[in-house]
Amino acid sequence: MTHPMFIGLAAMFATAVAAAGTADATNTPRAVVIEEGEDWVACDWTRDIAPGSALDFSARLDAPAGKYGWLKAVGEHFEFEGFPGIPQRFFGANVCMGLNIPSHEQANILVERIARLGYNSIRIHHHDRRLVQEPGDGAFFNAENLERFDYLYAAAIRRGLYLTTDVFVSRPVLWRDIGEDRDGEVGLHVFKGLTIFHEGAFRNWAEFAKNFLEHVNPYTGRAYRDEPALPLLCLMNEGWLCNSWFDINGMECVLRRYDEWRARMLAQHGSDFMAGSLATNALSANCWDDKNGATALFLADCERESVGRKIDFLKSLGCRALLTTGNHGPENAPNQRVRAHPGLDYVDTHCYEAHPRFIGKEPHQRWWVPSRAANGNPVEKIDSFALAYIPWARMAGKPFTITEFNYCGPSFHRGIAGLYGGALACAQDWGGVWHFEYGSSIDRVFGPPFTPNYFAVSDDPMMTASARTFASLFLRGDAPVAEGRVNLTVDNRALMPEGPGKGDCEEFKVAPKSKDAVWLARVSSGMENVPGALNLPLSEWGWRKYGTCNTNALPLGRLPSYPYARNDRERGVFTVETERTCGAFGPAGVPLRAGALSATLERAGATICVTSLDGAPIRRSSRLLFSHLTDAHGGGTAFEDADCTVCTSFGKPPILVRDGAAQVSLALDAPEAYRVYELALDGSRRAEVPAAAHDRRLEFRAAVRGADGRAVIEYEIAKEM
Repeated sequence: MTHPMFIGLAAMFATAVAAAGTADATNTPRAVVIEEGEDWVACDWTRDIAPGSALDFSARLDAPAGKYGWLKAVGEHFEFEGFPGIPQRFFGANVCMGLNIPSHEQANILVERIARLGYNSIRIHHHDRRLVQEPGDGAFFNAENLERFDYLYAAAIRRGLYLTTDVFVSRPVLWRDIGEDRDGEVGLHVFKGLTIFHEGAFRNWAEFAKNFLEHVNPYTGRAYRDEPALPLLCLMNEGWLCNSWFDINGMECVLRRYDEWRARMLAQHGSDFMAGSLATNALSANCWDDKNGATALFLADCERESVGRKIDFLKSLGCRALLTTGNHGPENAPNQRVRAHPGLDYVDTHCYEAHPRFIGKEPHQRWWVPSRAANGNPVEKIDSFALAYIPWARMAGKPFTITEFNYCGPSFHRGIAGLYGGALACAQDWGGVWHFEYGSSIDRVFGPPFTPNYFAVSDDPMMTASARTFASLFLRGDAPVAEGRVNLTVDNRALMPEGPGKGDCEEFKVAPKSKDAVWLARVSSGMENVPGALNLPLSEWGWRKYGTCNTNALPLGRLPSYPYARNDRERGVFTVETERTCGAFGPAGVPLRAGALSATLERAGATICVTSLDGAPIRRSSRLLFSHLTDAHGGGTAFEDADCTVCTSFGKPPILVRDGAAQVSLALDAPEAYRVYELALDGSRRAEVPAAAHDRRLEFRAAVRGADGRAVIEYEIAKEM
């Protein structure tokens, strides 16, 4: 996410806001304000987790990070060179901006918090602007900030947390830094694009890469280029050339490269293939809005060439990390041409559900309220999930990661993220997923409790609990990999649809209009057919076909089903059923069943999940964690409309949890031997919950309003007899 600053279910929740959200006598919807009372319960929010508690997931770490040597890309998996044949997965969180330079005491606390949440990795993000001195002051690194940065990541490595980052994210660059006689800073996207065309910009990118990777961390004794705990490296954060093209397409260095490229393409392919804009020597200023396939191909070829140059430079420094680039959308055919570069070891992208759309007119509102929020039952619209089309960005033969993932607030249903995302990551056999973000501010993360907002896991009990579900499913591999395989093959018509200047920009996209493909098969797109897969030409089966929506379903009839996860659109229910983790999302009043778990929700829809903590199947596990996730917001969180689609305030502490309950029935081999406990948000036991054994099932009622009147969202189920 490239921000240099602070970077249906509506009906289901209607009772939560009935008093504030009902229409007045003129039928005009009133604003909705969430307040403590009958429908919202205050919680005692904390970011710390009690060691050894049911919420402490840190025992899965294998410290120190890097102990098995360098990570390798072996086919579509990661493996350690010292641990061959065992696929490795990473689940982590982004640590952003000022949070990368805490004090030593804060660093130790931060690392422990991240470890206990179940993460095994950190993505270092928006750190580069904190590490360098102010532009033009003569020194390169800010010595104080660099020392704090080094200590934090040495502590993370000791704790068993692996690292990943980008060579360039958002550090400021002056025009004079790249050799231009001009005042001021180079725009962020402008600089990213210019590293491809402008020699001074490339040298500036390379200078930081050299200084950072050759810097020896005094707390590890190793340079970052020699750090096996930093095994994944992206050349440029969110750097696709098409995103900066509008700002740089008229520059002399770009036009000169275009003339060279056009002459080469005409010589290779002739005027028939290179018709339209190239034949008339026209370069589109915006290849997407102008629907110009030839310009898109030019961008892809230039970026591919630049990728090779950057890879060669990093290798010349002795860098041994696995490399990627283009870690965001658009996921389209020309960009897949770049990802196919043999020097790129894995594919990375970013994926957000319910990403806010900012509507404030003032500059300070760019990443803050007012904003539009996506609400409504997510299962009913699951076709439009980003997670339904993002998986197609994978390329066969390379591992796949998502270094920014979130189901964003203030969406009511973000509790589904761990269950849905974790199961899909297993089915698609991904190599890593990182939440955006754990946090970005020292004051927020180490100060008094804040309120849930768009992204910060550290401020949101729904996100933290959901992360534990994700960790159980994905890192432990509770759900198996889908058996089938579908690949969209990028052909010339997909790269340059209908000839330059004639195609619809949507035709570039590498995702079909398919409801179920990602749950039936591992999916990918690439330049060649995949042996053993159902290979379909992208130009025939992509998102759009020759300017009209392709409504044909993919020919998936011969693919095996995936019985471990189900989308029931008619009832608005999603379920995951494995031996060690079972869960469901659904509206109130609808019976839910997922393997050993059955429940009926009262008052509010929710995501419920039970997972084994000792690795045994649920039915025989001696210790289980049950979560009941409704929704959470700050007191006074406000929406300007009754449907809660425009958020105008995130309110203030305390954090309020949507009241609701679940009548739970859990199949166990010896249900009479178990006891159920409410958990405080730090994992400590608060009160015992009445439970009964009946017909080899344990039955109890999970209520948000706990025994002491404070909110409860997680429970420990322990075998004590």
